[in-house]
Amino acid sequence: MRSNDSSARPKQRPHSNAGLSKTDGAAVLHGTLAVTAMAQDDLAAEQREASLASSSPPTYLQIVLPEQAVRAAGHGQLRKARELLSQMEEISRRMGFSESQAFVLCQILDRNGTRQ
Repeated sequence: MRSNDSSARPKQRPHSNAGLSKTDGAAVLHGTLAVTAMAQDDLAAEQREASLASSSPPTYLQIVLPEQAVRAAGHGQLRKARELLSQMEEISRRMGFSESQAFVLCQILDRNGTRQ
């Protein structure tokens, strides 16, 4: 179990900041930083970066939400995982993803153990 002490967590690396400045804050980089924060158990950074990534629904759908759903399911939070999957479904619908694209995404998530 990791410490809640922020000094025990790795800090955001300088190349992340450089990447953000070079890409004008690209949502895909924020999505990647959100996933990195999840791996580091840094809830504040995860929420901040996920919020910034959500400005691009495709990025949010493909990078952030699947990771959050897998993590929730892995921690036994099946209701939360289902809510995240429903959110993914809604974004997919708004983006006009075909049924086959949505099916592929569900298959990927199913392999990661998020569906029951």
